[in-house]
Amino acid sequence: MMILVGEVVRSVDAKTLTESQVLEMLGFELIQSLIRKRKLQWVVHCGRMGGKDLTWKRLVREIEDEISKWGVD
Repeated sequence: MMILVGEVVRSVDAKTLTESQVLEMLGFELIQSLIRKRKLQWVVHCGRMGGKDLTWKRLVREIEDEISKWGVD
């Protein structure tokens, strides 16, 4: 059980809960993980479009440039 005291959320045993704990209890995701998931969904979408999609071509080119910049084979 949680009690709202001012703007601080505390559990019954008076421990302060973190934002991630409160969100987890309510069944919500952190905004950072939601954004990361949406970005990955966009990359997968572009990948499905394949060579005809300019966004996918640019993503591949950026990755290849990074690899060549660091000298990784």
